[in-house]
Amino acid sequence: MLRSTDPKDPIVVTPPLLCIEILSKGDSMSDLQERVDDYQAMGIEHIWVIDPWKRHGYLASTRGFEQPAEGMLSISGMPIRIALADVFAELDEILN
Repeated sequence: MLRSTDPKDPIVVTPPLLCIEILSKGDSMSDLQERVDDYQAMGIEHIWVIDPWKRHGYLASTRGFEQPAEGMLSISGMPIRIALADVFAELDEILN
């Protein structure tokens, strides 16, 4: 059953504003870079990478992977922001 929020076309033609990649334990850097390159080729401007194992978050871009200032992932000019410390604290609660 389709929801009103489901895309009208099953093929995405407009890139999303943001893509968040959550690393698995077996992900390699070359696999990750390949996915980021694919996202950028699709026109996705904002790519966040979360490493739940090492408790890091990164902004992925053509410059590489950068840890955000003050541990906050955000999109300039938008109300979209997450504190990595909060994300990892919630993860710890789930795992304990």
